[in-house]
Amino acid sequence: RDALLCTGNLLVRRGLVLELGGFDAALTQGGEDTDLIMRLRRAGHTCWFTPHAIVRHFIPPYRLEAQYLTWAARRGGGCYAMRDVREWGIFRTFPIAAARLGQAVTMHAPAMAYARLRGNGPLATAHQCRLLRAVAYARRVVEIAFSNARVKDGSGPGAIEFRSERSMFDRPVG
Repeated sequence: RDALLCTGNLLVRRGLVLELGGFDAALTQGGEDTDLIMRLRRAGHTCWFTPHAIVRHFIPPYRLEAQYLTWAARRGGGCYAMRDVREWGIFRTFPIAAARLGQAVTMHAPAMAYARLRGNGPLATAHQCRLLRAVAYARRVVEIAFSNARVKDGSGPGAIEFRSERSMFDRPVG
């Protein structure tokens, strides 16, 4: 479960993907690739990684800025919460959310403050992202537990539409 592959460079028979229902496009927070890999494994298929498959991936400049990184951390926290609630249920995920939040507050918040005091902006941003991911995870779990948010499609008050990220962050060059 922890060693999940992603689909940035995935080779799988189309028929197998269709047999498993394809990518779940209702997962608007992201994680549709993780969901597919988990379903592949549950169906008994073996997934392999090779470091020899090379992918050239263009990373737009806006994805290197703190504003994007913190947004992506919040999105990721919500995505992981949705995945865990779908897989484990709300009652098992709730204490995990509390533990994640406790760890973030006791470890990453002080480390972020220390990095800022020392003038290390990149390290401070890294700890801020870890803190924000844990907060978003816990928030999404609470939203699911105490609202009518549907776990299946990622709707509800915490839903983030990640497919519009370029319009949110990308700026014309020049």
